Amino acid sequence: MIHRRIERQSAELRSIERHLTKYRAAGHTAETSNHMHQLELNKAELERDIEYWTAVRAEQDATDGPKLYSRADLRPGCFVNCSGTWHKVIRANAKSVTVATAYSWTDRLPYDKITDARAEDAHTPIRPGQ
Repeated sequence: MIHRRIERQSAELRSIERHLTKYRAAGHTAETSNHMHQLELNKAELERDIEYWTAVRAEQDATDGPKLYSRADLRPGCFVNCSGTWHKVIRANAKSVTVATAYSWTDRLPYDKITDARAEDAHTPIRPGQ
């Protein structure tokens, strides 16, 4: 999913920026270090990719493209569908929901894996962003 791709690329960009900061603090430049030069090329490419995918995601949000559920949409007691299985929500977290399992533990499902949601009555659909 696009959301996950943007998060992964953003994390990689932050890592590259940390490495570049260390190189600069040590007095290296792109002209004196091949590795630093490659990092700067990778940084520029990642920035372009993130910009592109962010625009694609914004277009999906503006149209009837796929929408992501969020903490604001789901609450304890409602049901979510992930990979064809319905789960009861125990807690809505910042990036995921904690759901009950048929066993003695709980699982976490990231919002981008949730394909459908229902209210506590298990019949009323919940639409993302409403």
